Amino acid sequence: MARTPTYKGRSNGITGASLWFARSRVLRWAGPCFRQKLRAPRLRARLCFRRSDVISLILLDFTLVIEGVQFQQQDHAVSACATTALWSAFDSVASLEELPAASPASIAEAATRYPLQEGRAFPTEGLTVRQICEATRAAGFSPIVVTGKRPEDDFIQILGYLSSGFSPVLVLMPADDPDAASGHAVCAVGIRRGEVKPQTNPNYKFREESTSLLGVYLHDDRLGPYAFAQLSSFTDKKGAIRTGVSIEWPDKTPDQYWLLHALVVPIPQKLRLSLTRIYSRIGLIVAHAIGDAFGEPTTTLNSRYELAREYSRRAYAFGLSEDGMYALACQTPLSRFLGVIEVRTAVGPIIDVLLDTTEADAEPAVLACVKRESMPAMGTAVLNAIAKNIGGQPIC
Repeated sequence: MARTPTYKGRSNGITGASLWFARSRVLRWAGPCFRQKLRAPRLRARLCFRRSDVISLILLDFTLVIEGVQFQQQDHAVSACATTALWSAFDSVASLEELPAASPASIAEAATRYPLQEGRAFPTEGLTVRQICEATRAAGFSPIVVTGKRPEDDFIQILGYLSSGFSPVLVLMPADDPDAASGHAVCAVGIRRGEVKPQTNPNYKFREESTSLLGVYLHDDRLGPYAFAQLSSFTDKKGAIRTGVSIEWPDKTPDQYWLLHALVVPIPQKLRLSLTRIYSRIGLIVAHAIGDAFGEPTTTLNSRYELAREYSRRAYAFGLSEDGMYALACQTPLSRFLGVIEVRTAVGPIIDVLLDTTEADAEPAVLACVKRESMPAMGTAVLNAIAKNIGGQPIC
């Protein structure tokens, strides 16, 4: 196995991060197999990439650190797009669960273990959505399947899972023929964001963080690990408004226009509370209460998952009292993954609602309502009222 790192350098030492890393292995049945790790692009727009595994190499007296999304390339055994997308999606969640990463061969074997009832596979030489789910369960994860609906709903799902460190597999169909027998599958690895847009629903007194989503970065088996795709609204032939996906080639030439058919998200098995239930059952109630109580037009709602240990570490900067910090760190039973509902304004975060993701329903899953550093001086009464209403412990 050969490793070839390259890096930025100066005459008096090495600075910056490594730009590229590759390793190769000769397989008897398939010839050389290459896996490359490329550093994420640095652009002016606000970017957020998934959790990436880090490789450290020692070269002479220097330690080189390579962080980025892996891209796989094989000469004589090119995998189908769905298999490659699943391989990339498993790469991020396997490190969190401390499980071995699945190989493309094991993914294909698990996906095709059972006969197809509906006939032709999706895509033409790849996998059906059912097969993708079978391969996900065989790898030790649970698949969440979200059917593509309105762009507003799809943006919430994409932003929520990617900002949580999970990589959804996007199942795409051609825009000119949504009912085609074949399509394309890619893995979302990052997002590009802009400004949060004003609320268009007069019944809501808050904005939604998902409206800032401009596009996603994809691991595409044709284009590499950081292919950009712009997301937009598209009216199909039946008059329904759906999410359009326009993938760009490296020279900015647009690829075929696609429609989002479904999302398949590999998640840990004990994470049972879906992002949809977190957002709709609790998030909307809390955001509306905060917007109604303070009358701040920049009140913004966001929901995601976060490891309990990472949230507890960040909580020391929230400005909580000693009793509040003790209650959160020592007296509140936190699940390994927390559902986090964050409501903020232009000044900063106001309140976090923590949920136990081992529960299947959102109402009994509420653990605590945590006061954040930008909560107004008279906001403690509002926090206590919200906590009493949704059944959580107030932590100030």
